[in-house]
Amino acid sequence: MADDTDSEKKQALSTHSPAELPVFDAIAQHNAAAVSLDQVVHPFDEQTNRTIKWWLKFASIYFVINVLVTIVLWLLPLYRDWIATKSFFGGWVSVAIIWHFFAMSAVIVYPIWDGRNAITKTIRGIAGDSGRSRK
Repeated sequence: MADDTDSEKKQALSTHSPAELPVFDAIAQHNAAAVSLDQVVHPFDEQTNRTIKWWLKFASIYFVINVLVTIVLWLLPLYRDWIATKSFFGGWVSVAIIWHFFAMSAVIVYPIWDGRNAITKTIRGIAGDSGRSRK
C-alpha cells in the first residue's frame, strides 16, 4: 500500500506543467538577469511589498540627506572660509565614519545580543531535529 502512495506522489510531481512549478524552479529555468522582481511571486501580500519599498526609499533618501547635511552643507562652507582647518575637516569626517559604525553595531549587534536566548533555543532545536542529541 505504501508503494502505491509513493508512485502516485511521483506521478503527480512529474505531471505538473512549467507554469505550475514553484517560483524558484520557474526562475531557475530562465536567465536570472532577464527576470525582474515584479515577475516574482513574493511571499508577502501587495500591501506589505509596497510598505517595504516605501521604507527602502525613505531610508535611502534619509541617508543621502544625512551625508549632504553633515558633511557638505554644514562643514564645507566652514572649511571654505577657513573657519575649519583641514585637520578639523579630516577629523570631522573620521568621527562621522566612526559614528556610523557605532550606529551600525547598535542596529545589528544589539538585536543579536538581545535575542541570544531565542537564537540559542532555535539552534538547539535544529541540532535536535538533525539527529544529534544533546547530553
